[in-house]
Amino acid sequence: MTPDVGGEPLTLPTIREGWGTSVREALQESYPEPGALIDGAYRILEPLGEGGMGVVFKARDERLDRLVALKLIHPEQVCRPKARARFLEEARAMARVAHPNVVEIHAFGELEGAPYFVMEYVPGTDLERWLGQRGSRPSLGEAWTVLDQACAGAQAIHDSGTAHRDLKASNLLIGPDFRVLIADLGLARLVEEHSGETIVSGTPAYMAPELILGRAIPPELVPRVDVYSLGVLAFELFTGSLPFAASTLSETLRLQVKAPPPRLITRRHDLPKPFEDAVLQALAKDPLERTATVEDFREALAAAWECSRDETGSPFVLIVDDEPGYRSLLTKLLTRAFPTARVEAVPDGTRALALARSHPPNLVLSDLDMPGMNGIELTAELRAHEATREVPILVATGVGGPRDWHVLSQLGADAFVIKPFDPLQIIGMAESLLARRAAWRPPPRSRRSS
Repeated sequence: MTPDVGGEPLTLPTIREGWGTSVREALQESYPEPGALIDGAYRILEPLGEGGMGVVFKARDERLDRLVALKLIHPEQVCRPKARARFLEEARAMARVAHPNVVEIHAFGELEGAPYFVMEYVPGTDLERWLGQRGSRPSLGEAWTVLDQACAGAQAIHDSGTAHRDLKASNLLIGPDFRVLIADLGLARLVEEHSGETIVSGTPAYMAPELILGRAIPPELVPRVDVYSLGVLAFELFTGSLPFAASTLSETLRLQVKAPPPRLITRRHDLPKPFEDAVLQALAKDPLERTATVEDFREALAAAWECSRDETGSPFVLIVDDEPGYRSLLTKLLTRAFPTARVEAVPDGTRALALARSHPPNLVLSDLDMPGMNGIELTAELRAHEATREVPILVATGVGGPRDWHVLSQLGADAFVIKPFDPLQIIGMAESLLARRAAWRPPPRSRRSS
């Protein structure tokens, strides 16, 4: 019984590191080169990544004039019947699902006897890289937005009769408008076919204990394997660290099976308790005691988000600025000024728009000049969406002028301030704009002066 990491035996990476250069080059030479045309339709552009079963290329579908992702089985797997069958099952698992939070498959074929399939191309990055590039853990709102979409996609996979079995940060793609998609169904299995399987497969840090132990799982409990993995993802997003991580593989597996999950609030003291309760329930060692379905877990997270924001009628203030110094300054300033408010800060307009659409804020304070979606574009998008059409928008800038304010005012922005700004000016403007919301009124100044 050999455990798998991301779909390949745990010992395989060590073996591959020992391969000689000639072997690596020989394998790589069998891949199609940029410019190659596959089946008269798919023009290879560049490699995107490599996994246990195959390599993925960015390509252009010249018949339909669109970008696609083409996954080709590894050359050393071509002659292995089990590997070919698993590759085909991955394609079939994708074909069974049609959901905006799951990568769509377009076609299946063979290249000189090597199977391949064509998928939706998602520009952007994966969650693992996104977390690594941030330099800090996500805000509470960002974490919830990612998890809500991941749960929606996972539930759609379950509704198709399939269990993913390898949900992890690197298998979640983050595309335009902060859309989250589940990818890599290489370990997916039909629930009804899983119960007799005792092969350990998955990624150790995200694996449910019953998978590590190689136990036969009743069909009705198979989806709870994915619930556990989503619980690990939630722990990682909320705290910035994995619940069970060790320097050796065997210790990681032992912790997953034996150790109780650590309290989230020991790693993030300001995390509202309903979030901790939801995650710990999803991480129950015994699948019978675990959250029953992904949809149940999604609803528990949504309830926690609502409770953390709305139980006291507190306002939600969204800060959007690509400069870490200003994000930190504004967060501290507005948190002190409005102690009952929930203040979230994100570094770009795309993430802000996704968060605002999922849960409309009471005030948006946005920078004007940002990479990607700037303050003018964000204002236009917020005003175009029904849920955020009336949200007050305050735009701050260090480079803009009267012409920018004219454009912003035409789009519907409420106020404009020049950096560096007077803190009291920002507090006063925010107070005035927040007062538009009938559900909340600023506290007396004596309470804010402290």
